[in-house]
Amino acid sequence: MGSSGSASHGRLLVAEDERFLLDTLGGYLESCGFEVARAATLAEAHRHLDESDVDAAILDVGLPDGNGLSLLERARPGRSVVISAAPDEARYARWGVQHSLAKPVDLAELTQLVFRLIERGEEPARRQPAAVEPSAPRDLDAVPLEAPLASLVAPPGGSLRWSWACRNLPLRGEIDVDEAAESPRAGDVVVAEVRSVGAHTRLTLSDNQRLRIYPGDRIVGVLGARYATDAFEAGVVHCEDLHLLTGAGMMGTVRTRHAGTRRPTELDYVAHLVDQRGVPVNLKELRFEPAEAAPAPAPLVLVAGTGMNTGKTTSVSLLVKGLLRRGLRVAACKVTGSVSHRDLSEIRATGAHDSRDFSDYGFPSTYLISREDLIGLFHAMLRDAGRSSPDVVVMEIADGVLQRETTMLLEDPTVRACTRGVLLAAPCSASALHGVERIRKLGHEVLAVSGVITNAPLFVRELEEHSDVTTASSRNGGAELAEVVTRHAGVGG
Repeated sequence: MGSSGSASHGRLLVAEDERFLLDTLGGYLESCGFEVARAATLAEAHRHLDESDVDAAILDVGLPDGNGLSLLERARPGRSVVISAAPDEARYARWGVQHSLAKPVDLAELTQLVFRLIERGEEPARRQPAAVEPSAPRDLDAVPLEAPLASLVAPPGGSLRWSWACRNLPLRGEIDVDEAAESPRAGDVVVAEVRSVGAHTRLTLSDNQRLRIYPGDRIVGVLGARYATDAFEAGVVHCEDLHLLTGAGMMGTVRTRHAGTRRPTELDYVAHLVDQRGVPVNLKELRFEPAEAAPAPAPLVLVAGTGMNTGKTTSVSLLVKGLLRRGLRVAACKVTGSVSHRDLSEIRATGAHDSRDFSDYGFPSTYLISREDLIGLFHAMLRDAGRSSPDVVVMEIADGVLQRETTMLLEDPTVRACTRGVLLAAPCSASALHGVERIRKLGHEVLAVSGVITNAPLFVRELEEHSDVTTASSRNGGAELAEVVTRHAGVGG
């Protein structure tokens, strides 16, 4: 399971029920030379421990089928690291655990800690791990690249940056490069060199660092299309005129831009990453497994907006917090949009029992994807959210109610059958009136209007004078939003 065929630094158990985080931790630690046994449940973890001992363990507390701390009866507490959104060091100490890290996990800090625990030899392992050089931990920018990728090292004065959009693609020996790949597609992983810096001046890396970029830097990113009314409209046209479309590393060709948006950061294509057959590596093909339509695992609340920057993500975050404070298990996800580290981090910061977005399934964005893929993605996210046994699922839809993919979702009968209601975010009374009417025509109940509009009492008054829809502010920590959802959507009853 290692990434390079060199001697393993030791065998690790990683037990984490969030699939994205499990894959991120596993792939990163493998790239650093460890053998990693991955488990999303207690049962899977015990099966790995039945097969072989481990030299150290990284454990989440809240696994779907029990307390992750119970694994310490078989793993070595002195060589275990507990990861949690809110670490309780006193509690873990009673189990013999001396080390814990808060989510989101700093990969470099975790790797350094694991190296130190194994090197120090606490509770000596039953087999001696290979000697390691306890140097500073390696992020993906510093990991020695496989031979085919070594040729992509940036010229003197530049850097090679592995972007967050490609976080789910671990470095593997079977990856090669092709400087003449034809017919680029959304989801293809490519390397491009920064020609000039424009709108995007920083890049979020696969280990969550956010660094400034400079001309001459080379970026491992993913091709995709973008629909952003206040920024860019862009697509995958060819590789001769590339731009950086998001700070997470999505690339494409800008067609139009908002008058207030700076020119895009310009890129020069270097190469495609390809597999051993010479076929371009495509994240969607690697990650996406569409699901058939099925009943929702719990009451589903959709959060849509009349457009960009209407308060959708804020409404989602505070709604989730309000529901959690009521003692409910909440799964939160974002089904459409363009790959963004910030959006998923906002959802994870709430402490939801499960959090995910479309990029976890290999989509750099959902703009211009087929109806079949979009509905398959919707049901796949619901299916996977259900593994956390939620009392409610909160799902954000990007952009506005007139946007192509939003319309496709809201008008689909299988989506309608899964949905208890829609929370609409709007900036003003006129947009809210139109949004409510459109959503109702598509067969959905509007639970409430929230978002930016609730900052303006006059807008709220105008809406109430012309509509029977409820307004719910997100300013009180989400309590009002949670009250509306639990009362009108049958949540928690």
